[in-house]
Amino acid sequence: MARMINIVPENLEKEICKRSLTKGDVSETIGHNRNFISESMRKGRLSRSAVKGLESIYNIPPESYCITEKTEPVNEPEELPEPEPKTDPIDYHRLGRVIYNAVYQAVKKAWSE
Repeated sequence: MARMINIVPENLEKEICKRSLTKGDVSETIGHNRNFISESMRKGRLSRSAVKGLESIYNIPPESYCITEKTEPVNEPEELPEPEPKTDPIDYHRLGRVIYNAVYQAVKKAWSE
């Protein structure tokens, strides 16, 4: 799922109106259906790609309508190196013999019954 950014819908609507645009046209231009901006405004959040599209296509700065959350830096846990998987190389010749013998025994048993 795309990372969602909380927005102030009224501010985004002001920015769109300031440029004499419609929400449907903006939605289609950034690659979504005509109701995308309206639905996003109703929900109060917008995808990161849509924010970037609004900024690059219509020069609408995210600071004008996005809610910036001031959070404390989170201490990330130390990354441990992933252990190497311990697998023996596959002996395909031996595997073939095992499958052959299993099928042979099953067919032999089926014929004897």
